[in-house]
Parts: sequence; structure tokens; C-alpha cells
Amino acid sequence: MFKRVFKDKDLVAKQLGKNIRHLRVKRGFTQAKLAELADVDVSYIGMIENANRNITAYTVVRFARALKCEVAEIFSEIS
Repeated sequence: MFKRVFKDKDLVAKQLGKNIRHLRVKRGFTQAKLAELADVDVSYIGMIENANRNITAYTVVRFARALKCEVAEIFSEIS
């Protein structure tokens, strides 16, 4: 059971990072621009997009606001 939980956690982090990267590129934002708009460090964006960092719900909301999208878009294809 524990292996599955960790595997699922890794898959969620990868998809979340992929979604954030997709939305960022779609809007023509660099990592630096998204970091500025979301008020986070630019290195944090890279860590999230590469699934090296988990983020809080509050940070997801900040990204959604910066990307001018719904929170649900950031979680698309995650089940």
C-alpha cells in the first residue's frame, strides 16, 4: 500500500508540473515572469515543473491567478 501511495504522489507531482508548464508556455510566460506574478522564487517554478517539489493549495491558487485560469485547469488529468 505505501509504495502505491508514493507512486501516486509522484504521478500527481509530475502531472501538476506538466500542467503548470503547459499553461505558462501557452500564455507566453517565462519561469521568471510566472515567479514574479505568483510572488515565488524563480527556482521554485523549475522545481515544481520538474516534479521536485510539492506545492500547497494556496500556491496553486496563486498560480491560477497569475496564469488567469481556474484552479481546475491546473489539476486537469489528475485523478
